[in-house]
Amino acid sequence: MGIVTRVLKIGGSILTDKTQSATARPAHIRRVAEEIASSAADLVLVHGAGSFGHIPARRFGLPQNFSPEGLRATHSSVVKLNDLVVEALGKAGASPMPVHPFSCTLLRDGRIEGFAVAPVEEMVRDGLLPVLHGDVAMDMNRKAGIVSGDQLVAYIARALRAEIVAVGTNVDGNGRIGRMLVPIILYHKKILSRPMFYISAYLERNRDVYYERLLAISRDGDWNGWISFFLQALVLQSEENSVKARAILELYNDMKIRVPEITRSQYSIQAIDVLFSRPIISSSDFAIKSGIASRTAQRIVQRLEREGILRLLREGTGSRSPVYLFPGLLDITEREDTREDIR
Repeated sequence: MGIVTRVLKIGGSILTDKTQSATARPAHIRRVAEEIASSAADLVLVHGAGSFGHIPARRFGLPQNFSPEGLRATHSSVVKLNDLVVEALGKAGASPMPVHPFSCTLLRDGRIEGFAVAPVEEMVRDGLLPVLHGDVAMDMNRKAGIVSGDQLVAYIARALRAEIVAVGTNVDGNGRIGRMLVPIILYHKKILSRPMFYISAYLERNRDVYYERLLAISRDGDWNGWISFFLQALVLQSEENSVKARAILELYNDMKIRVPEITRSQYSIQAIDVLFSRPIISSSDFAIKSGIASRTAQRIVQRLEREGILRLLREGTGSRSPVYLFPGLLDITEREDTREDIR
C-alpha cells in the first residue's frame, strides 16, 4: 500500500471565474482551503487552472502552435493561481508546497509519459501537502502541450497507489463527464449520425437553474423537473448548434469562391481545408498541414492576410514563424447565443 492515501482534484471553475481572464474567486478559495486543511494528512491536492490557464493558452494558440512566449505567459499565469491556493492553505493551518508540473512532467502526444513522483511522495512522508495544478509541459513529439489536472490526478493516483481519489467540482467537472456521455448515448440510439454534440454553452448560461434542478433531485426527488430542464437544453442547444453549423458551411462555400480569386493558386482548396481545421496556425504549420511548398504557402498566407481573410496574431521573430488566426470561423464558433433560454 502506498504512503499517499488520498488524491483530491479541485476544479478550476470553483476557484476562478472562467469567463474572465486570470480572475480568482477569493471566497471560494478560502472556503476550499479551510475544508482541506481540516484533513490534510496523507493528501496530494491537484487543482485546475481555470481562467488562469485556458484563456492565455487559447490566446497564444496552445497547444496547436509551439510558442515559447505562450508557454511562459501561460505557466506564469497558472503559477499565480497556485500561489493563491497555497497561501490560503497555509493561512488555514496546512503545510502546503507548490509543485509546478512544467518542471517535472514530460508528455508524449499530449499524454503524460513521465512525471517526477519521488519528490511528491517524500513531501507527503514528511507531513507536507503537495499542491499541483494544470499547466503547460514539454512534449516529446509535439514540442509542448497542456497537462490537465485530470491527467495529473489519474497518473499520480496510479503511481502512488492512492486508496481514495476524489473530485471536487461544479458543472465543469462531473458535469463534463455527463456532457461527454450525452452525445455517445444519442449516437448509440441512432439519434445522431456522429457522436458530436456540444451542450455546455446552454448549461453555462443557465448555471443557476442547473444547480437548482440538481439540488431539487436530492432535496425533493424532483426528477421530472431535471428531465424537463435537460430536454429543453438539448432542444435549444441543438437549434443553436444548427445555426452555427449552417453559418460555417456558408462561410466555407464563400471561401471556395474568394480564396481562389485572391490567391490565384491551384492549392486554394487545400489552404481552405487547413484553415477550417486549424483556425489559429503558424505559417510553418500551414505549409506542413497543407502539403504546400513553404514559399508558395507563405505567399498564400500573405495574400489572405492582405485581404482580411487572415489576421496576424503574433509576429515571427528569429526562428519563430508568425501565427495567424482565421477570424471568420472563430467569430462563428465563439458567438454567444442571445436568445432567451429558460422559458
